[in-house]
This record gives sequence, C-alpha cells and structure tokens, in this order.
Amino acid sequence: GRWARVPLAAALAGLTGGERSAPRQLWLDAGANALPLAALWLADNERRALPDGAVAVHLTADPLAALARDGELPRDLTKLSSEMAALVRFCAGRLPGSSAIGVTTVTHHEAGADPVQELAFTVATLLEYVRRLADSGLSAAEVAASTRLRLAVGSQVFVEIAKLRAVRLLWRAALGAVGVAAAPAPILHVVGSRRTLTRRQPELNLLRGCEQAFAAACGGADAISVWGYDHARGAVSARARRLARNTALILRHEGLVSRVEDPGGGSFLVEALTRQLCERAWTLAQEIERQGGMSRLLLSGQVAAWVDESARRRARVYESGDAGITGVTHYVLDESEAAEPAPAAAAPEAAAERLERHRSTWSAPSVEIDYSRDFVVEELLARARRGETVAELGARLGDGESAERAEVLTPRRDAAPFEEAS
Repeated sequence: GRWARVPLAAALAGLTGGERSAPRQLWLDAGANALPLAALWLADNERRALPDGAVAVHLTADPLAALARDGELPRDLTKLSSEMAALVRFCAGRLPGSSAIGVTTVTHHEAGADPVQELAFTVATLLEYVRRLADSGLSAAEVAASTRLRLAVGSQVFVEIAKLRAVRLLWRAALGAVGVAAAPAPILHVVGSRRTLTRRQPELNLLRGCEQAFAAACGGADAISVWGYDHARGAVSARARRLARNTALILRHEGLVSRVEDPGGGSFLVEALTRQLCERAWTLAQEIERQGGMSRLLLSGQVAAWVDESARRRARVYESGDAGITGVTHYVLDESEAAEPAPAAAAPEAAAERLERHRSTWSAPSVEIDYSRDFVVEELLARARRGETVAELGARLGDGESAERAEVLTPRRDAAPFEEAS
C-alpha cells in the first residue's frame, strides 16, 4: 500500500508518555477464538455479579499469531476478521477501557526472531488488521483504539529497552501512514522470554526474570509478566509463581523504576539502538508489504524461513563460545549439586471427565451468523450461559472450515541443545 513509501524520519520526533491502562485489568490470549472467549468471560462476569467495565479485559484477538503458533486456523481469515470487527464494536459500546485486538510477536520471539523481525512483524500485522477491518466498516483510528501490543523481552537489557521504545515510534509511524493523524500511544503488555530459561540451575532464571522485568519497565511497559524460574522443567511451583509475581512489584515499589517516564531517553547508547532498530524494522516491514502483507508471507513460509535463519545465527553464537549461558555453558554446577527436576504437572482429571460427559450429550451444527449485527456477541453469550465451551461455541461459528495452513513457528530454548547433549 501507499504507506510503504512513507519516510520514517517524521516518526522519530521523540517519545511521549503513553496512556495507562485501568488499574484492574485482565489480559487474555484469545488468538483465533476471540468471540467464544469473550462470551465465556461475559457469562462468568454475570455469574459473579460484576458490572460491565468493572475490569478492563484485553482479549488480544490475533489470528495471525495463532496461525504462526498452530500452523492453521479454525476459520478462514475473512470470517475471523468479521468476528474481530464485531468485538471492536462491542467493546466500544459496552466495555469501557477494554480492547478486542492484539498484535503479538511472542510466538515469533520464542521461535528465534531477532528484535528487528519482531518489530517489523508487529508493524505488518497491525496494518494487515487495519486493511481487513476496513472491509467491515471500521476506520484505522477505531482499530488502533482497540488494539494492544504484546512483546517478549530477552536478556540483552539495553537492546530490549530500545526495542520497546522503537515499537512506540513505529506504531505512530505506521498509523500516521494510513491516515491516523493523532494516534493514541500503544498499550504494551511485555512478557519475559521463555527461550532464555534453563533447566539446569533453574534458580538463575530468577536473575533472568529480574533483568527482563527491569528492561520492560524501563522500556515503558504498561503490564509485565514474568515466568516462574522452574517453568522450563515442567510444572511451575507455587514458590516460583509467587517470586515471579513479586519481581515486578519489587521493581515498582522498592526499585521505583516506574517513577521515571523514559529512563533510556538521552542515553547515547539507548537512543542510537532505538533509531537503528526503527530504521531496519521499517525497511523490513516495507518489504513485507511489497510482497503482499503478513498473512501471505506466513502462508508462503517466508516468515518461518526468516525466523529460522535468525535462530540458526543465534545458535551459532552460543556454539562458538562468543556468548555464554550461565549455568549451562559457563559456571556449570556438578550434577550432584543440581536440584531435582520438578515433577510433571498433574492433569485435572475431574474437570476433564466433566467436560467429556458434557460433550457426549451435546451437539450443534455450524450456523450462519450475521456479523453486521451489533449483537453477535450476545448470541454467543446466551449459549455460554447454558454452559457451552470454547470448542462448542467455535463449532457454531464454523470451526474446521478453513483450509489455510502455515509452517509452525516452533519454540526453541537457547540452552536446550547443550542440556540435551550432556
């Protein structure tokens, strides 16, 4: 589109403070199941007697991220785009402070994408949704107002701070290129990187989680999630969950990192990294547009090829010894000193049995839903009140109709080859 010819210089005019989310908020990973998940959440709200708007819910409907993660979609992109548009209208009318759309590059990061690719994929995905939802009558400004970003941060603190600063600049540049003169500041949910976690000496993951949360806070995150230190070993212990939750709280209340608007601003290193990431990501995003957009490159396998190449480069750095992983390639404990692996998570057998009994007595054919009506969510809500599950609600929307397939972006931990070799 025409935006691909817009220069980046005008977007690099500085970083201003972003809007802040509601104090009570819930982030859900709806992926390609946003309508069913929204209906279930609203039904649960009614059961708890919570009024609409009591909690700001961010559904983060992101079918392109689901396509990258799963290699397929339950319904075709055209129908999923119509569902996203219905949710945008519903959130605007009934759920103040909530949002429908997510642009998520966590899957790409965990498969090995580098920061430039993560930023470019964010821009390309955002603009793909702007185009698709325009067909349902939504303006670019309406799409932007209902979109939240989710990115992962690794352990290179200054690079990750620069990446989060850059994504705000690129957000403004991309929306400006499609006619949004005063784009709202993006709301960022930042999660720690699972590809940096190790099974050996898992206690060291506490330090990794701390530096990732620090980078997220300094980069301007509105919400931060930290993984439990024993996540790579299977079941996450209650102690690990508590420490992960408290990591960000200590940084906020005791480290006071949230008191400064833009801690990296004015730093030559951070400013230079931010500009470099912006320029390189903008160039790659324009190339994605020239080749047909994010969905086309996912379906063709080009995105997977780029990510795989980046992951291989990263692996070669560790194999050569130019970079090390503490506790795995450097400063390795004797095996006799290492902690025992955490037990595998126990399956919720009782819940699985109840669900199986429910499914054995339920059947519903796919029905044609008129997405032009504003009460499409209420149609599913009525069924959610009767106890239908995400899968059952999806069946009503036509699950299984899509023939679109893409190469799966498989998660890779940096330490896995070394842990498996010994």
